Amino acid sequence: MKKSRGFSNRYSLSLLRRNKEAHDNNKGAKDNLGLVLGNFCIANNIPVQTVADHFGVSRRTVYAWFLNKWKPRNKHVVDITKFIEAYKLDQDNDTNISENTSK
Repeated sequence: MKKSRGFSNRYSLSLLRRNKEAHDNNKGAKDNLGLVLGNFCIANNIPVQTVADHFGVSRRTVYAWFLNKWKPRNKHVVDITKFIEAYKLDQDNDTNISENTSK
């Protein structure tokens, strides 16, 4: 995917800044999976709507995860890890991530 100045053009500068601030403020925290997901999606240009559709949650929930305002529920924790791993595996294949990690 084409990258623009080292960050995704699908995300606002405000979200990028706020995600980075939240990540910096929560270094070493155990419950930062939402931040990890946010950093991963931003770095790989994965739209919030894709994440929301995949997990069956609203975009607001995904943004809250990305900013560490809300923690993902237990039922999503394993799925988030699978989502990230599946994307890494499928990165070179032009497959849709939702096809490989559906609930």
